[in-house]
Amino acid sequence: MFLKPFTYPLPETRFLHAGRSVYKLKIRYGNFLSGGDVDNNENTAKELEEAIRVIIGNLDNLHPFATEHLTVFPYLSKWERVSKLRFKHGDTFLAPYPHVCTMYVELNSFQQSIFIVLKLKIFTLEASQKVTSECKEEARDNEAQHRGKGQSPE
Repeated sequence: MFLKPFTYPLPETRFLHAGRSVYKLKIRYGNFLSGGDVDNNENTAKELEEAIRVIIGNLDNLHPFATEHLTVFPYLSKWERVSKLRFKHGDTFLAPYPHVCTMYVELNSFQQSIFIVLKLKIFTLEASQKVTSECKEEARDNEAQHRGKGQSPE
């Protein structure tokens, strides 16, 4: 399946043509904080493509499932006004699937905890550097005040 790049963490809607059917697929991303949350975008794109295949292949029996990095919650809802739509590929008319396939995608809990720990370490490091620079600045100010008064700093 050759798909355009995914837009995570932004939601997206796609129309997929498989056989003589057209599927409307909505993709919603849950706990992705940013596109950088996923360590390897190519692998994630492959996982999303495989998830789409699984969903379309199991429309009568959808259940949440997990890939290496993602947890996928698929569900169906009625496709409003689908009867008014016509799709054609070349000379062949295509039948729209009567439901919208929505997949809610989250980083699996292990992957999510790795990113939370990394972000926490970065935040802690930044905060530590800020406190260190503020302490140095305060020490210089105190030293300057004591020199001005003719006292030695303690």
